[in-house]
Amino acid sequence: MGSVERVSEIVGERPFMSVERAHVITRLIHALGARDVLELGFYEGVSTCYIAAALDADGSDGHLTSIDLASRLRDGRASVEDLLGKLGLLDRVTIFYEYSSYNWRLGRLLAREPRPEFDLVYIDGAHTWDTDGFAFLLVEQLLAPGGVIVFSDLQWSFAKSRWASGWSELMPAEQREPAQVRLVCDVLVAPHPRIARCWDDGQWAYARKIGTPDRALDRRDAAREALRGDAEELRRRAVAELAAGRWSYGSGATKLYPVPPSAEGARPGAARWDARYVGEAPPWDIGAPQPALVELAELGQLAGKLIDVGCGSGEHTILAAQHGADAIGVDISPVAVAIARTKAAERSVSSRFVVNSALSLDELGETFNVAIDSGFFPSLDENEHERYLAGLARVVDPGGVLYLTCLSDKEPGDWGPRRLSREQIEAAFANGWSVEDIVPCKRRTNHPEAPTGEAEAWLATIRRAQAVAPRGRKRASARTSRSR
Repeated sequence: MGSVERVSEIVGERPFMSVERAHVITRLIHALGARDVLELGFYEGVSTCYIAAALDADGSDGHLTSIDLASRLRDGRASVEDLLGKLGLLDRVTIFYEYSSYNWRLGRLLAREPRPEFDLVYIDGAHTWDTDGFAFLLVEQLLAPGGVIVFSDLQWSFAKSRWASGWSELMPAEQREPAQVRLVCDVLVAPHPRIARCWDDGQWAYARKIGTPDRALDRRDAAREALRGDAEELRRRAVAELAAGRWSYGSGATKLYPVPPSAEGARPGAARWDARYVGEAPPWDIGAPQPALVELAELGQLAGKLIDVGCGSGEHTILAAQHGADAIGVDISPVAVAIARTKAAERSVSSRFVVNSALSLDELGETFNVAIDSGFFPSLDENEHERYLAGLARVVDPGGVLYLTCLSDKEPGDWGPRRLSREQIEAAFANGWSVEDIVPCKRRTNHPEAPTGEAEAWLATIRRAQAVAPRGRKRASARTSRSR
């Protein structure tokens, strides 16, 4: 049985490298006589296993260095380690679990003495111009003369990506539509003075460096040993910090965010919500704004001075700010607010986030013409409704509007948050508010009991009652009008 077939039996239907592509990378490794391989992005580890098996097949001492995010770790172990263990290939691979990006590790490799050198680099990570364009400029310096870089997913674009759906819709078409990896190859790789040739097969792109390999084994062995020590130390630290709750998985568990060491503005009940953001991302944190609110933003409804009540990791606050609102997100969880602030900084969005209880909104000392409540109201106990609505009324200007989204009573089952009917929404906002519209919509969710990833929901448009002028002032205004 060949190395590809042996790995295929173990990895099964896991995604991100087909058997056909595994044969391609295996033939390339053997044709190059590759001894040292670098992989950027491994996810569950399927490609890692195929590459490691190819290095193992010829009986050489070939070795793979693989880099991805620490969010791949779960309960102190990653699936890549389990798969490699089943294949007996763990010793063939050095794995780096990074907190932010493989580009940070590439910088550290370039600074190492002796500097590592690779015969083949396989890039299957972010697929974006900014991340993988920079990655190419770094790995080219680590690539041996005559070595080859392989770029996976040549046709990847934000427009085609499920991961980027929602938030990428805010991008201009000139950024959202192009194939990002092809852009890297056309603009950076092909014209590079140290690249002899750049070609593609429709799925992958390849770039060969000029020169002839000169494999100084002693230098490479020393570099390899040093990298293994670095990787083991990084793994121990990541496992310990995740176990201690000092890092939190972001939306979709694709990234880690630091948890504040002290509870900034801690309130009673904050620990309950903090716990939901440490470990797996909570079901409501989908890594993008809800489609119904995206539509409102595109229609210009999320404008002016806006408050996002129970903002969580900040997607809707950021959405509003991207559409020109003076937006503030409020959440009782310091962990959620820390994640939200990091997201806003990463996306260069000017929005504010405050640790504050949604039951004490008047403490903000501000008022707003628009409010968003995306699933927060149903999370409250019924005895908290009156207090929440009273506080909301104090911060929403007369004539201002609240957009409320929540699961609908039309959604079957009892998983997740409480469902509300039209009548319940109307009754809750009967005093001091006017329910202008309640329309059905879909609410996206990561909840395991929602197999389609979405649920039946409502989008309610609720208007704050206009202030009634005192009668004396009203009569005076009338007299003034008549005198004119």
